Amino acid sequence: VDKGTPSGRIAMQAESLRMSVTGLKAPIEAISGEATYVLDEGLLGEALQGRLLAQPVEIDVSTIGGALDAELSGRLSTQSVVSLAGIPLDDTWLSGEAEWRAHITGSDNGVRARIETEGRGLLSQLPAPLTKRADARGNISVEIETQDERRPVRVRVFDSVEIEGSLSESETDWLIRAPSVDL
Repeated sequence: VDKGTPSGRIAMQAESLRMSVTGLKAPIEAISGEATYVLDEGLLGEALQGRLLAQPVEIDVSTIGGALDAELSGRLSTQSVVSLAGIPLDDTWLSGEAEWRAHITGSDNGVRARIETEGRGLLSQLPAPLTKRADARGNISVEIETQDERRPVRVRVFDSVEIEGSLSESETDWLIRAPSVDL
C-alpha cells in the first residue's frame, strides 16, 4: 500500500454558486452544474450554467495546472453593458441584445480576457461609423489585461473604430481611431 501523496478526483454538484472575478463589476450568479476537482491539479467544469447581468451564461472552466482557462457564452443586452461600463447612453442610441463569447485566462500574474460578438440584434443610432442596423453584422471585440497596474483595454467596433485606454484609477486617457466621425 502506497502511503505517499493522496490522489484522485472529487465530483461536485452546485445549485446556486456566485463567482466574482477581479476587475469585473458584475458577479456571475446562480452557477449550477457539475465540476470535478482533481487533487493536486485543479478544477474542471463543463457546460455550467449561470447568470451574468441577469441573463443566462454557459461556462466551461479549468484551473488544471494552477492557471485559469475559461470559455463563457450567452446573450447580453446593450443597456446592461452600457450600465456596467458607466456610459450615459439610453436605449434611443443603443438597444437590443446579441450573442457573445469570452475567453479568459489567468495566473498569479493577472487575468487576460477577450470578449467578442458579431453584433446581430444590436441597434446603434450613434453617429457614423458607429451606426448599425439590428439585423446587420457588426463585430465588436474587447480585450482586457490585468497583468500590470495600467490594466490596458483595447476595443474594436464594427471593424472600423479602435479604442485603447486603461482601467487604471490614475490614468484616464483614451485613444480613439476612426476613419471619420459624422457629428
